[in-house]
Amino acid sequence: MPRFPLLFAAACVASAFVWTALAAGNPIGGVVALAFKLATCAWMPAVYLIACMGFGFAASRRLTYAGSRTLALCVGLAFMLTLTHLLGWVGLLGGTKGPYVAWLPIVIGCGLSLKPLSAWWEEAKAAPAPSRWWFAVAPAFGLMLACACSTPGWLWGSEFGGFDAMSYHLQLPQEWLATGRIQPLHHNVYSYLPSYMESAFLHCTLLSFPLRAGTDADWGVGFVAREGQGLIAAQLLHTFVGMLASLALGRAMTRLAERIQASGSTRLEEPRLAASLAGALAAGLVAWTPWTLVTGTLAYNEMTLLLMTAGVVTVLVIDLAPMSRWSLCALLVGAACGAKLTAILFLGVPTGVALLAITPRKHILKPAVVGAAIGLLMLAPWMVRNALDSGNPVFPFAAGMFHNASGGTGHWTSEQVTRFASSHFFSGPLMERLRLTVLPTPDPGDPKTLVHRGLMHPQWGWLFPIVGLSVIGILPRWHGLPRVARGATLLLLAALAMQLALWLFTTHIQSRFLLPLLPACAALVALCVALIDAHNHRSGAAVILMGAQAFFSYNTLAQQNVTNKGGSIPLYGVTVGASERTGQIFSRGTPAIEETLLPHQWINTSLKPETRVLLVGDVSPLYFRNPPTYATTWDENPLARIVAASAADPDAVSATLRKEGYDFVLFNLSEVARYDRSGFLDQRLTPTNLKPWIEKATVARRVWNNGSCLLLRPLLPAERDAIRAKAAEAPK
Repeated sequence: MPRFPLLFAAACVASAFVWTALAAGNPIGGVVALAFKLATCAWMPAVYLIACMGFGFAASRRLTYAGSRTLALCVGLAFMLTLTHLLGWVGLLGGTKGPYVAWLPIVIGCGLSLKPLSAWWEEAKAAPAPSRWWFAVAPAFGLMLACACSTPGWLWGSEFGGFDAMSYHLQLPQEWLATGRIQPLHHNVYSYLPSYMESAFLHCTLLSFPLRAGTDADWGVGFVAREGQGLIAAQLLHTFVGMLASLALGRAMTRLAERIQASGSTRLEEPRLAASLAGALAAGLVAWTPWTLVTGTLAYNEMTLLLMTAGVVTVLVIDLAPMSRWSLCALLVGAACGAKLTAILFLGVPTGVALLAITPRKHILKPAVVGAAIGLLMLAPWMVRNALDSGNPVFPFAAGMFHNASGGTGHWTSEQVTRFASSHFFSGPLMERLRLTVLPTPDPGDPKTLVHRGLMHPQWGWLFPIVGLSVIGILPRWHGLPRVARGATLLLLAALAMQLALWLFTTHIQSRFLLPLLPACAALVALCVALIDAHNHRSGAAVILMGAQAFFSYNTLAQQNVTNKGGSIPLYGVTVGASERTGQIFSRGTPAIEETLLPHQWINTSLKPETRVLLVGDVSPLYFRNPPTYATTWDENPLARIVAASAADPDAVSATLRKEGYDFVLFNLSEVARYDRSGFLDQRLTPTNLKPWIEKATVARRVWNNGSCLLLRPLLPAERDAIRAKAAEAPK
């Protein structure tokens, strides 16, 4: 029996239970809940990834990377993401046939993986045990597993409780599940991004649907049915990809260290263990960095970018012909872009430079042309889908090239294009950009709070100082280093410099968008530690470096646990704390009913299922029983259109809302104000512009958070007069 893989897996799961017992308000209940969620949800992403490996192994002979399980996984995932997106786009994942179509590639892929995985199992029996330092990575994976099983919306204040996940990473596949196909949605601009990872979330959730037939006792649908099993499965898929990304980078660094040893230019104590320690350290730095914990346990797409980056590093490390090397890199970069479009810059540019640097000039032209074609082919389904819907293959970008009659692009106006572009690009001068890289700045959403937007964000831990010290540490020995080590160090430093420059000049300068730097940082530190001559010194460095990052990860979770008091957030409310009665006119200041239940909980349990609700400010409708109407702040909200068409006449606004079938408007004043301060808001929806309508033509049915969130009933004049008359007759 290959003891190490089994022991490592057991250590990961055991760590997850330990972390849960430490963090949960009720340790026994938390452990039981974690076991239930892993048992009922983890198998879906597991079989998805096993099928990916099967397809990757099948393609290994053609692309000449036989023997590399890392590349089999990366290539297989690239294929499966593209296939899933195509199946959903043409509507094959919708309707009653959807679950059975979803199972077809899973069965084929798992069948293809049986023989290669069996061969690996036999190989593992005879292979020497890796360095025990790999067990230092297991607690990080356990922490990720525990956090990934929490209900979306509960953890991570830096992400506003997973706001992006609930507003589009999970919300989009939920809507695609309802409509029967993956398609652009005019009320959610993020549906126009490639969305390959969101397609995978849909695919994983569909795997359980044949098993659910006739057994759903709750009224939840899609991702939120059966206690949110689809939500947890999506988070676990992203977490598994993040864990595999850490292991893949570690394996690549082990290969690189072995290659340095094979060059014969250096002699280290215990070279095999030195190489294995380098791999474990690279994997540990990725896994223990708090940003990996935060983003990797939400239903995001960053971990797919990290895995494809690890795949590219592997391609650059192993011996391949130029054509195979360029083709593989193009395939992996294309898949990374399909998951997260910014990969075209943060992974594509450094990869292109590295390929040009290591490929002989006479062998560049043909591989480069083939690589460009493969990369374009990977993104072709997304571009065709967008072009058919909006006339712009890269909507919402490139409005100048694909503009419409109003100066916008697709269904957008020029004002929407301008607002979207200004909020996704920092226009300050160079010195201001550099200052934000290392110094705190007022939060645009809350000017009283100072936040780090760059390298010194607490969720980076000490990663960047560690990188700087590692590079400084090898400079005195630079000329004595092997040529392979010097070349790898220079390439990694060049990649970091390019990525940092791209972050400074192409993004709106937020710390999370530095995540593509993490693999290069971890690889550079691991390489520097591997070059230390003495075994004891290498071990001491590994303890200090991984320990420092582990402290910051634990501290990140501890802060969340204090904020949320160790509890858990329910999917749906089951009781109503206050009696139902109609509120009174907002302008009169009479007390409305302050609710303890969250808005979606009260609406789900107190209003009729057919009640139609329009969201203004709130763009996270994931947990509503009856899907409300909403629009992202970049898209046109129906209320903005109605206000403009009614010339802001309060009675006309309410009359139009009622005519279009809206029974209530959930107005999130705090979110609207935050968007307004940040410059993201459609000016037709400012609190000042809507105040006359709220005060004169609505009634507050329920109030949350001291009046910052209101459930408003649009009133016709006769209804308003009747309520006022009733209020006047009431005893003082």
